[in-house]
Amino acid sequence: MRIGVLLRGEGGAARGAAYEKLAPELGMEVHTVCPERAGDPLLQAALCYRMLQLDYDAVVVYPENGTNLAGRIRGAAVHRTVLDVGPGTDPGLLDGVPGYRPLRIEGIPTLAEEVRLVLNALSA
Repeated sequence: MRIGVLLRGEGGAARGAAYEKLAPELGMEVHTVCPERAGDPLLQAALCYRMLQLDYDAVVVYPENGTNLAGRIRGAAVHRTVLDVGPGTDPGLLDGVPGYRPLRIEGIPTLAEEVRLVLNALSA
């Protein structure tokens, strides 16, 4: 399974390293993208648009805010799983979009446990 992971700029490097370490253990190939500028929702939306055009089996997104990726995901006519992690996109903005799955993550003690939870959700 090929997975694209779009991270937030802030703290994204450590999270990306965790994906790159754990994904091969589960037989997954992962490509992580972290915006160069932290807190830039427009840059992240542009990166999301590009990732959704690539040939991934699934795309994991960590939105900068509750709205910045909704239009890109809706407009991509997604035919693969898009897993929206964390507080994620505002509820209701992506109702009825095929493949869209919110995954709320709260109270996960370690980054490795968070990443393992996300990867397991994709393999289920």
